[in-house]
Amino acid sequence: MSCSLSGSFFHQQEMTVRYQDVVCAFIVEDKQSKASEEVTNSSSFRVLCSQRYDDAEHFPSMYEFPGGKVDEGETHIQTMKRECSEELGIEVEPIVSNSTEGDVIAIKPCYSFHHEPKQDKRLGGLVTFRLFFYWAKIVNNSQPKALASQKVEWLTPEQMGKLTFCPGDEGIIEDMLSGTLRPPE
Repeated sequence: MSCSLSGSFFHQQEMTVRYQDVVCAFIVEDKQSKASEEVTNSSSFRVLCSQRYDDAEHFPSMYEFPGGKVDEGETHIQTMKRECSEELGIEVEPIVSNSTEGDVIAIKPCYSFHHEPKQDKRLGGLVTFRLFFYWAKIVNNSQPKALASQKVEWLTPEQMGKLTFCPGDEGIIEDMLSGTLRPPE
């Protein structure tokens, strides 16, 4: 999908803006695990987060939620599963709410936002990144590993609030802290 923009900001020439969807997972810790007992008792939850490498080209050493760019022909859920496998070595499934549309369960993002268009050398041209977040859970008892980051850890919203996350994630953490963004029951 693309759109045309013109104006003095773009030097009076027409520029094509591409949209690049990025899918991220809020992977919730299994409430049955021993590590989550104290969190369960405090009625909070923990989400798997990763810390970027210190020498990363973009946002070095910042924390983020696992995910990545949607490849051509991929659905958001396929992207989420692929990225979690590549970055963490785990298999995940989306956590679906009880809402349904007809006989089909609706899997919708629980949070989304986009950035203003910017030049991107790797993708070539002006790109708007649109981020979509889905609640997920680990299946098959797989254990997360830091395959594409310096470390991964389970964090409560309170712990997240004390760390530096990638730009745009501040609103997510604020909503988790306020209780307006919580995993489905």
